[in-house]
Amino acid sequence: MVTKRTCGLPLICLICGDKARGINFNVMSCMSCKTFFRRHATKLHVNLQCLHSNNCKINIQTRGDCSACRLDKCLTLGMNSKIIGTRFGKRKHSIRMLSQNDHSLLSDNEWKLLSNIIHAYDETNIISNTTDLLQRQSTIIPKIRSKPSVIFDIIKPFYSLIYLLIERTPYFHQSSVDTWKDLVRWNSKVFGTVNSFFIMRETHAMNYPAFQNGCLMIYDYKTMMDLSQFTLRLESNSVLVKIILYILAFSTNSSVVIYDPSEQINSSEINSLIFFRIQNLFINLLWKYLVHQDDTIAAVRWLNTFTKYILDLLLCINEQTTTVHFDIVNMLNKQMIHSLTVKQ
Repeated sequence: MVTKRTCGLPLICLICGDKARGINFNVMSCMSCKTFFRRHATKLHVNLQCLHSNNCKINIQTRGDCSACRLDKCLTLGMNSKIIGTRFGKRKHSIRMLSQNDHSLLSDNEWKLLSNIIHAYDETNIISNTTDLLQRQSTIIPKIRSKPSVIFDIIKPFYSLIYLLIERTPYFHQSSVDTWKDLVRWNSKVFGTVNSFFIMRETHAMNYPAFQNGCLMIYDYKTMMDLSQFTLRLESNSVLVKIILYILAFSTNSSVVIYDPSEQINSSEINSLIFFRIQNLFINLLWKYLVHQDDTIAAVRWLNTFTKYILDLLLCINEQTTTVHFDIVNMLNKQMIHSLTVKQ
């Protein structure tokens, strides 16, 4: 994925603007800011104080002037202190140094692809928009916020995001509109479910009574508790989640296949090889990022754990999906497919 914002440009640290060396603690950053965050984020109980107005400008020249504002900027941009010391927070001393010929190293283009994935997701502002919507709903009287349309407005972007991400890739113009319609049909259910868990976790949605009550209009209590467990099991590293979402979005089918002998095979299904090529880019990126963060054995274990997560999720979706949920997803699919039709 190449955008005007990142095409041909070096990787830039989001904290200070220095040359970045990769994703550290979920944020593109330089070695200096990576080291700074590792050293200070585990000491949040220590009261760092700004000597000015808590609004210091942090750049490559001033980053050493105010630790309080620099740490605040790290946290604001999403650096995660919880993964310091975990397999994604620091590398084991026993891991061998990677040589320049080691294929587990990410190339410059792959780092740019990873950066673009994160930017494309973040630029939708779905997490901040959802937080704002949840907060607004909390101020509405219970009788109004309990309407089905309210929970539909909250859930809709979780599933519709697949359309936005597909549309923003250069691959969008490499195939027919019918092909993209099939992608929406095949993958929006699982993509939207995983994305829902991710956004619910990031926004603490279950802490809002209006959201809880809305969910109880769609699911019974037991189903809600079962689905909440998937939110708790979801990978804590947001970078990995965003890569997975792209893999799901460009899958030839990420859900359970139900064979229908009466259904005619169209050209986009015959030409599904294009999706294997696109998905292969993201899978290679996922593997190299996993190895970069730790080692090969840990990467294999992670893939095994996440594969089981997806299989368990598919079983849950197909056994516990309610009629209301099914109708909502179908309605969203029709809306996205109509948007694609208009673009023809």
